[in-house]
Amino acid sequence: STGKSWDECEPVAPAALAEELGLKDFTRRTFADAADSPYVREIDTLAIYEIINGYTDGGFHPVDPITRAQFCSLVASALDLPAGKPGRFSDVPDDAWYAGAVNAMADMGFVTGSGSFGPEEVVSFQEMAAVLSRAAVWASMDGYDFDQEALTEQEQARYAAFADWAQSSARTLGKLGALLEDVDPTASGTREMA
Repeated sequence: STGKSWDECEPVAPAALAEELGLKDFTRRTFADAADSPYVREIDTLAIYEIINGYTDGGFHPVDPITRAQFCSLVASALDLPAGKPGRFSDVPDDAWYAGAVNAMADMGFVTGSGSFGPEEVVSFQEMAAVLSRAAVWASMDGYDFDQEALTEQEQARYAAFADWAQSSARTLGKLGALLEDVDPTASGTREMA
């Protein structure tokens, strides 16, 4: 105890305290460049659980586009999926940093492809929605139940901006409260959106 009341104490930044105490393995759990993101709470939470990492410059780069490989890595990490079977896609080398995650996502049926995957392509918002919906159907009874329902005419109108193959996924995420609103479905996904 310092003998000071709580009101007399001054806040100490975690990085400064780690330096003062000589902690060499300190991992920053917030990103200065994400402080103004509308998703800062989610970004910080995923960083705390070490599901996401920043770049070597210490930033998260929230508005940078996210590739299919990066998105699969994030979701596979969040779900703690073991590495998948190699050789599923011709453009996913077995020794690529993302191979285990992409193959795990394919093993679970969360991503599909006919021989190739396009790991370096930027994932679209509606592709993200489709993948997350499949994961929600697997992980949640509510997600499973919503996925079994046919789209109503009202839902078809609400999700008309999505491709036909993504409308049901968008509806499922919408019912689960997990669909970002006011995002163009064909827009490139960003790191903060993911």
